[in-house]
Amino acid sequence: MSKYSNKFIGGELSLKHRRKVIASIGCLLLATLIGAPKLSNMITSESQYSKPKTVEVIVQKLPGSPTVALLQSVGGTLVAETPIINGFVAKVPTDSLMKLGQQEGVLRYSISHSVKMTEDLGETLKIGEKNLFTRPAKLENDYREIVEADDVREKGKGVTIAVLDSGVGSDSFSKSSLNVVRSIAINPKATTPDDLYGHGTHVAGIINGKGMNEVTGIAPEANLINVKLGDDQGNLSEIDLLLGLQWVYVHKDDYNIKVVNLSVSSSTAGSYIDSPLSAAVEQLWLNGITVVAAAGNDRINPTDIDYAPANDPYIITVGAIDGKGQETARESELAQWSKHGFTAQGVLKPEVTAPGTDIISLVSKSDAILAIEHPEAVINKNYLQMSGTSMAAPMVSGTIALMLEANPVLTPNQIKSILLATDVPYKNMTDTAGVINAKKAVEIAKDDKKLAELPQYNNSWPMSSYMVDSGSAIDWTKLSWTKLSWTKLSWTKLSWTEFWNS
Repeated sequence: MSKYSNKFIGGELSLKHRRKVIASIGCLLLATLIGAPKLSNMITSESQYSKPKTVEVIVQKLPGSPTVALLQSVGGTLVAETPIINGFVAKVPTDSLMKLGQQEGVLRYSISHSVKMTEDLGETLKIGEKNLFTRPAKLENDYREIVEADDVREKGKGVTIAVLDSGVGSDSFSKSSLNVVRSIAINPKATTPDDLYGHGTHVAGIINGKGMNEVTGIAPEANLINVKLGDDQGNLSEIDLLLGLQWVYVHKDDYNIKVVNLSVSSSTAGSYIDSPLSAAVEQLWLNGITVVAAAGNDRINPTDIDYAPANDPYIITVGAIDGKGQETARESELAQWSKHGFTAQGVLKPEVTAPGTDIISLVSKSDAILAIEHPEAVINKNYLQMSGTSMAAPMVSGTIALMLEANPVLTPNQIKSILLATDVPYKNMTDTAGVINAKKAVEIAKDDKKLAELPQYNNSWPMSSYMVDSGSAIDWTKLSWTKLSWTKLSWTKLSWTEFWNS
């Protein structure tokens, strides 16, 4: 019984009241008919209201299963094929998700979540912590000195690094300061591969910026591939990241891509075992591409580390130290917001750290979104100062370029082993992720004898389920998993510094 019918409980209406009610109803009906929309408009409005909502999904199918037939069975729309995981990405009605999972040709699927830049500035600023954007006293950086890149002759020449981010470069200064050899926009909503947001150019400048004064990148002679993931406002999803990783996989030989920098992170926590992003980065790693990911930032809960792709045990995950004003890594400390700790599978992350506080680098253009939103961080029309593991990761990517110039045949396994063997402990260090040392890393990269002395273990970490069942062609004879185990004595009980000193 409706709330209106309660008025009639307890007795009948009198004849007088009945007449008033009938008259009122008649007036109401007349007014309704006069002002009512056309029936066709009502039908359209109702159909729009009742139209099933859709959700973007990443699907892995059985080898040979037809994508079109699978989607037709659930009323879905194809976004793109994803052979890197033997699957596809699609838009599917929400009420058809259960049916999708029941299809014989579907191995598994996951809902695509948003991905964020790992400077994580918006969330930090919302809780009142504004120190990630500060105006510098002068145009200079300490990071090259801290990682001893100034003592290395190599500059990354001949090495190509793919930067998967918000774009790279926009105005003439930022573009002329970087060696970008190819640009591609992944998200169809992007109007240009240029960086209108500002994050990706800052990251790229740390790797490759030719710069002014003391703002030269770690590897100024390396080549960059600009893989713009999101829209022009910096919004992106796991689908965008997956398609960006696939683009690198398809074109790796065309541009001799050897390193991928990921200063991005999924916004949703989960096991790497169940992540299609983990499968994609593992696929790149197994095909000779070293993947570097930022650990992420969280001042409230910095041990919350289980976010793809940083939680994958095979790739190199990078935390951030606060080295501002310091001359050596040993004088630095872990940044309060830099994520660190154990994943759900017991993997200790990150593996290494690098400077990530108050880093000066290129801004894509003077009116980039980040520059407009944070004028206090703008140095001039060409440079911006930011903090985050987003800034630490490209220092590692740049260092790897130096190593690869010194020894172009290094495998991702060897590169990871060298970085861990040569890292330097920072002040009050409590885990095993020391600060990278470019000088020592390049020295070992060039020394065949020292390379031969690297640890030889058998790998024991399981791969992503999307990787194991993908049906993709992997030439296992070319891989060296029998030579290196990334448990490194479970990666939790023994630091590489202690190992090499023993």
